[in-house]
Amino acid sequence: MGTATAGLRVPGGSGGIAGLVHGIRAGVASCRLCPAMKPFRKPPAESFGTTRTGYVLVAEAPGPSGDLFRDASGAVLREALAQARDGEYRTLEDLFFVTHAVRCIPGNPKAKGKTRAPKRSECGACRPYLAFELRALHPKLVLAVGGKAAEAVLGRPVVMDEEHGQRRRIGDIELLTVLVPSPHNRGALKRHGFGMESYTRWFAGLFGALIDDLRR
Repeated sequence: MGTATAGLRVPGGSGGIAGLVHGIRAGVASCRLCPAMKPFRKPPAESFGTTRTGYVLVAEAPGPSGDLFRDASGAVLREALAQARDGEYRTLEDLFFVTHAVRCIPGNPKAKGKTRAPKRSECGACRPYLAFELRALHPKLVLAVGGKAAEAVLGRPVVMDEEHGQRRRIGDIELLTVLVPSPHNRGALKRHGFGMESYTRWFAGLFGALIDDLRR
């Protein structure tokens, strides 16, 4: 999955996945590689979900408060999972280990309290963290939500109009790349035949299929 960028230190962890996550958080807390991220705002230490299912959900960047998928696109995914109506997998964190292509909160200097899309260079600087996670977790499926998330997994640029819905093998890992389910992305969604309601139903079907696979 790639090697660490020069100057980037990812501390080793002990105690399995919990130790690795702790080590990554420590590395993120001290990282200053991306000047455009100043002032550096780090997401709070919180649960990243489950490692039990073998599913990893990769977003592009944390939201304004550092929350994991609590923005408009996260609301769509959470509603889609609710539509799947499964008593065991009620939240995204029940079904996925949730992580990001970029670990700092990319503040928008033109709109206080808002975020911007992460830069490709910022995704590249953060990519070793994701690579460490994927090596340690060895998931069977990675769901990349957005082009920058897919690029962070693949290590190369992608064209989302071509990549959406594609399933690719990376060694033993299956990668599924999808468009960000955001109202700001309506144009791209429309090109693929989706409105927000129909895209939510599409995700509900996907999540239902993933849950069914876990029970086989």
